Amino acid sequence: MGHSGGRRRMLAWGATLAVLAALPAANAAQSVGPTQWTLAVTEEVTSVEPGTAPSANATALVLRHLFEPLAAYEGTPFKLTPRLASSWTVKDNRVWEFKLRPGVRHHDGTPVTAEDVKYSLDIYRQDGSARKANTVGITNVEVVDPQTVRITTDGPRPGMMANLSLLLIFPKKAREKMGVDEFGKKPVGNGPYKFVEFVRGQRLVLEANPDYYRGRVQPSRLVLRPIADPATRVAELKTGGVQII
Repeated sequence: MGHSGGRRRMLAWGATLAVLAALPAANAAQSVGPTQWTLAVTEEVTSVEPGTAPSANATALVLRHLFEPLAAYEGTPFKLTPRLASSWTVKDNRVWEFKLRPGVRHHDGTPVTAEDVKYSLDIYRQDGSARKANTVGITNVEVVDPQTVRITTDGPRPGMMANLSLLLIFPKKAREKMGVDEFGKKPVGNGPYKFVEFVRGQRLVLEANPDYYRGRVQPSRLVLRPIADPATRVAELKTGGVQII
C-alpha cells in the first residue's frame, strides 16, 4: 500500500465513495484533514442526471453524493434510516405514506416537496427507465400536501423500502425548466455534495454542500479522475497527482 503522510491510500473506489457522505459533519472551525481529495477511478461516471442515468454501480455511487432518497440503508449495524422522509406509515399493507423532513432544500435553494417526490418516482416508473424495476408494484403516487406523499402498491411489497432507497429525488421545477439535457449538464441536487463540473474523460468535480441538512461533510472538494490503466494510477499516486486510487 502506497502512502505519503498517511493520506495516500489504495482503496476500492466504490467503497471509498460510499463512505464519504457518511463522514462526520464539521464546521469550518472544526474541520480536519485535507480540503480536497483527488481520486483516480477505474470507471468513469456515465451520467449525472438521475432520471435517465443507468443503474451502473459507478454512476449510482456518485449520484448518491448529489441526490438523496427518501430513506437509505447505512451504518453498523446496517439498517434503514430516514433521509428526505422523516417518517412513514403503511396502511392495509399497500398504502405507504411518507412525511418529508421539514426545511430540506435543493442546491438552488428551493424546498424539497412532495411534488418532487411524485415527479421523480413517476420518471422512474416510465418504460425504458433504468430504475423501472425498482418501482414494480407501485400503482399510484399521490401528493397529499407539500410535505406528504402517498404511494399505493398492488398488494404487500416487503421489498418496497429497499427499492425506494435506490430511487433518488430531484427537483421538478428545475428539471422541467432546464430540460433533461441541460439538467444533465448542471444537475441541481439535494445531497451532501454539489455539482461543480464534469469534463468527460478528465474529471468530475463536486464540492461540499454547506446547507446539507445532516451537517457539512468532509472533504470540502472531491475530484474524480478516470484512469483505467493500473500502472498510470500508481504513478499518479506516487507523484501526488491523486491521493486515493
